[in-house]
Amino acid sequence: MQNFRFICPTDFIFGKDTENSVGEEIKKYGKRILLHYGGGHIKKMACMTGSSVL
Repeated sequence: MQNFRFICPTDFIFGKDTENSVGEEIKKYGKRILLHYGGGHIKKMACMTGSSVL
C-alpha cells in the first residue's frame, strides 16, 4: 500500500428551511459537482428540484 493523505472537510448546516440554501452552498465548489446518494431519498424529499440527476 502506498502512503497517502485524505482530507475530508465537512460542513453541517442545521435549522429550519436550511435546505433552501443548498444551491448557494454548492456554488462554492464550482459549476459541476458529484452527489452520491442511495435509496432515492434526495428525490423523495425534492432537494434536487431544478437540478440534473444522471
